[in-house]
Amino acid sequence: MFKMAENQELASFLERLHALFDGLEELVDIVDPQTYEILFANDKLRGLFKKEIVGKKCHVVFYGRDSPCPHCTNKYIFGENLGKTHVWEYYYEKYGRWYKCIDKAIKWPGNKYVKLEMAVDITKYKHMERALVEGERRYRAIVDAAPDVIYTISSDGKIISLNSAFEKITGWKREEWIGKPFVEIIHPDDVAKAVESFQKTLAGKPEPVELRVRSKSGEYLVGEFISVPLIENGKIVGEFGIARDVTSRRKYEDELQRISITLQALIQAIPDIVYLKDAERRYIVVNNAFERFTGLKGEEMVGKRDEDVLPSDFAEQCRKSDEITLRNGVPVRVEEYTVNEQGEKRFFDTIKVPIFERSGKIAGLIGVSRDITERKLIEEKLREQEELYRSVVENSHDGIAIIDENFKIAYTNNVLAEILGYSKDEIVGQDFRKFLAKESRALFATEDMLRQAKRHEKQRVFSATYELKIGRKDGEQRTVEVKTTTIWDANGRMRTIAQVLDVTQRREIEEERRLFEKRLSELNKYAQKINKAKSLREICRLTLDAMEKILGFEYASFFIVEGDVLRLLGQRGYSKVLSLKLPI
Repeated sequence: MFKMAENQELASFLERLHALFDGLEELVDIVDPQTYEILFANDKLRGLFKKEIVGKKCHVVFYGRDSPCPHCTNKYIFGENLGKTHVWEYYYEKYGRWYKCIDKAIKWPGNKYVKLEMAVDITKYKHMERALVEGERRYRAIVDAAPDVIYTISSDGKIISLNSAFEKITGWKREEWIGKPFVEIIHPDDVAKAVESFQKTLAGKPEPVELRVRSKSGEYLVGEFISVPLIENGKIVGEFGIARDVTSRRKYEDELQRISITLQALIQAIPDIVYLKDAERRYIVVNNAFERFTGLKGEEMVGKRDEDVLPSDFAEQCRKSDEITLRNGVPVRVEEYTVNEQGEKRFFDTIKVPIFERSGKIAGLIGVSRDITERKLIEEKLREQEELYRSVVENSHDGIAIIDENFKIAYTNNVLAEILGYSKDEIVGQDFRKFLAKESRALFATEDMLRQAKRHEKQRVFSATYELKIGRKDGEQRTVEVKTTTIWDANGRMRTIAQVLDVTQRREIEEERRLFEKRLSELNKYAQKINKAKSLREICRLTLDAMEKILGFEYASFFIVEGDVLRLLGQRGYSKVLSLKLPI
């Protein structure tokens, strides 16, 4: 009967050890110091050897020896050193790994001491040490315990022991808390939960618990606690546990939740249609705009596909773009349309972007659809207006050009090409000043023109009229009247529309008329002088002056009639004056 109870106690103890140590990344074993028999090995250690090692000799399993190892640490933790912890490092040649081993004597069911050994893989740190440049200080010693806090608490709630991870994580020195009630380091709001968990452990029914622990800085850290009863002489005398710092993970989870809430609010506030789909094209999230478009509630659409909630023609368009996005794993932009219940055609500019899992697998997509019906109507009107404008421009009797801010001709019609004697292709892209005669180029010096235009920039429109001389391709020079309208777009870019009229013939006629009127005026003046002349000789002189200077005669003669004889009174342009008398 006693043997059965002892076996049950051992089984229970082993079960608790497995619960405590199987989740660790460190290698943990318990060895009988008398027989060198392995009494316990955690999952990590058993997995390393890939065979059952419990019940076998430690020196045989670990080192392949027939007798105990010369470096056996029993002498450091038993006898006069009972209760001490021995830490040492060992290079396991078989696996090419370095381990920091932490040995301590613990009570085993049956009231005997056994060796608990925890081996921390420090190979990475050893490699780092070897890589340090000669002369640098060696990398500080790796922590002398597991990365998680390992602790023991007495049955009256006082802290008995803490490993160095406690100092690293909380900032406290271990001696500052050894012997103090553990509840004093717990967040006030978590004390009741901590006490309840402690009592359950003492009752042999431990449960994992999450508690907030005060750090030296005053900040509270979040720890996940796993514990087992601390047993001595077959009695529960306290708690043995491990606490893992999950503060960063909790902060990340809280931040993720906050971002999720913010993102959800943002999605719902966006006026465009927004939705998330899984890899099977089923809706996961839809926003308010989508609800208004379909007339369905979000919960009615979640889990359904396009063909379940949209008109068939629209659903088919959506299906095709979904499949392209999910198959190729790249963003897709498409224009989709549907006809609503009123028979109106509605257009949507849709962007679909794939969503990936950490593994790189496509998990779904997010889509944004903007109603661009009004824009499409405006674009259609603009196209019609552009066609009308182009028709007017192309059929205009005037030459028309559009000039950019760098004086380059961006557009010209056929009339201007005819005026210049070049083809349209030869004109477009050229600096318009290239076609000006030398005397006209000065009007369009870059600095002067820009300075003049800048004065009108705030008005957004500036008009001017110029009369210029241009040189045709065949070398002929023509006179043109140029009316310009300079405008600035929303980005501040300048464009000039030039209307060019060939006025060469008009100017020639005007010049001839001007010369005629000038001659007529001058002749009138001579006529007045002739009327006032006092002698025939003066009349002759004035008449010859008018013929030479006004009418441009090279040769002129003035005759008078005396009876039946025509007598030469004066002449211009001849070498000498002859006096002639001719019968009439």
